[in-house]
Amino acid sequence: MLTVFLWILLIAATVTLIVIASPIRIGGSAGFSRSGGEYEYSFEGSYIHPLIFKAVYSSKNEHPRVSFLGFTVWPRKKKKKNTDDDTNANIETDRYNDTVDATDSRNTPPDANQDSARDAHPAHIPQPPEDTNAGGTDEHPKTPETPKKKSLRVRIKKRIDIIRKHTVYRLLSDKPMQKKMRRQVTRLLAGILKLISIDSFKLRTKLGYRDPAALGRIYGYFIAARAALELQNRSVDISMEPVFTEECFEIEGALALKTTLSTLTQQCIIILLAYWKIRKIMENE
Repeated sequence: MLTVFLWILLIAATVTLIVIASPIRIGGSAGFSRSGGEYEYSFEGSYIHPLIFKAVYSSKNEHPRVSFLGFTVWPRKKKKKNTDDDTNANIETDRYNDTVDATDSRNTPPDANQDSARDAHPAHIPQPPEDTNAGGTDEHPKTPETPKKKSLRVRIKKRIDIIRKHTVYRLLSDKPMQKKMRRQVTRLLAGILKLISIDSFKLRTKLGYRDPAALGRIYGYFIAARAALELQNRSVDISMEPVFTEECFEIEGALALKTTLSTLTQQCIIILLAYWKIRKIMENE
């Protein structure tokens, strides 16, 4: 019995570890061609492995597609209905409804009291408005007095007092409070940035311009930016193809992101704690 319990515990721990540590991948790609005036895009997401769970949406398909264990879960295939049987059933229903309506119209007696009821209640005759000045007084209502405008000095002083009471002013003027807020805001931003990491980034560009000097300068700036990005992250792949014979512009890009449930849980806890401490500091001050 103890061996069975240990095996169950081991299997449960393995499944939990797989669920928590398995990667969640989110990616997207897009392309644009100036000559054709068309653009394409697609988004894709997978969990544990694309064969286990995968969701795809692209500009070529009208609806997203979700698959689980290799089988398409959504959208489901609609069953073909027998159109002939449905058409015959609708025709019979319409005939029956027409027969019932004709029978009801024959059996309904005419409303003989309609004319007498109309004569008994004549049309409403509009009455002249009542004279509100029946007492013979000719006094006119007094117009409300307009409040006096405050001087410019008083208004400026009031506005300054409102600004001084604002939380932003207190934050900028209080250095100890700034130190506390800076620490918590740094933790908050760091937690947000660590939620999802970049797995890969690809950018391919084809640019054509008839001015060789201008195109050469653009290509030089592009090479400098590519070198800086590739030094910071090896998963970045950027390339550019200059064309000096014709004017054209084509661009294709792809971005892949990844995270795990354990990372999401850890960083969400850090973000919530930092946000709670920021609110507490602002309320205490």
